[in-house]
Amino acid sequence: MHGSRKISDSKYCVEPLMPLCVHFTTDNKVLIGAVEDVIIDFYNMSVPDLYSFIGRRAIFIMDIDGNHLNVIESDDVNKPLFIYPRHITTCNDTIFCADLLCKAVGGRVVILDSDKSVKAKYTGNPDISKLLFTPYHMASTASESVIVSDFHGHALHLLNKSGQLLTYLDTIMIGISYPTTLAITTTGQHHILYMGNGDFFDDSNTKARIYKFQLSLESAK
Repeated sequence: MHGSRKISDSKYCVEPLMPLCVHFTTDNKVLIGAVEDVIIDFYNMSVPDLYSFIGRRAIFIMDIDGNHLNVIESDDVNKPLFIYPRHITTCNDTIFCADLLCKAVGGRVVILDSDKSVKAKYTGNPDISKLLFTPYHMASTASESVIVSDFHGHALHLLNKSGQLLTYLDTIMIGISYPTTLAITTTGQHHILYMGNGDFFDDSNTKARIYKFQLSLESAK
């Protein structure tokens, strides 16, 4: 409750599943990625067979009052669409889901069309990098594209609405490793990207950093 300073039950309920991420759209929809029975340890190099999970994994779509409008979880043959939907963003009516993040097996971005069907699945580009693609966070740009931070790949991937790679930045080349969270702000004609980073596996590294970049965006469809 905004400004109430009171603790209350959330109206955005996905029980019996556990929420992993929340995204608010520009048209006041609420998207929640959730799983039923598994939490993946990001630090664990040895993980169970992810494709053997029997619990539900889904994206819930609600209105601003918490009323359920849709649930996305299976394809036309009742096969689960997601493994571990840990981050969501939207580009107009297109939904981008960072599905799974684990150092042992990597991850993917699932792109859903306006009718909630799968438009594409992006798993990185082996011609550019042989490292596992591990999507950590995403941010939509004003040019109808999405920036994806690749934590273990030390990179940023720029995808269009169809899930095709437009360009790629090796962040090691600019002295930044392990890119994490992303946010974009717009003031007039200026688009600013904020990016966090951090090596969670290095106990001697106790400093978190936020980097600021000015974006030059053109139409990318």
